[in-house]
Amino acid sequence: MVERGNGGAIVSVSSQASKAALQNHTVYAATKAALDAITRVMALELGQHQIRVNAVNPTVTLTDLGRLCWSDPAKSKPMLDKIPLGKFAEVEEVCDPVFTE
Repeated sequence: MVERGNGGAIVSVSSQASKAALQNHTVYAATKAALDAITRVMALELGQHQIRVNAVNPTVTLTDLGRLCWSDPAKSKPMLDKIPLGKFAEVEEVCDPVFTE
């Protein structure tokens, strides 16, 4: 994008796990927090080239893995109780805003 010289956009898909402590999510949370930091630095460095850099940090997203990992009501209910909409995100709810200009 820098070489092309006409700007652009980069969107990182992070997670709210980078912002809030979740039991048994040490590595996942650490890698998503690192992604957030990379995104901030890239925004700083690439802004001068008219390249926008942002991140989305959704809650649990119901990918195949998300469905598998969060299908147990004993695990999912405490998390769902903290979400104002009372539901996990569908893939389209995360992807559609990212790909819409």
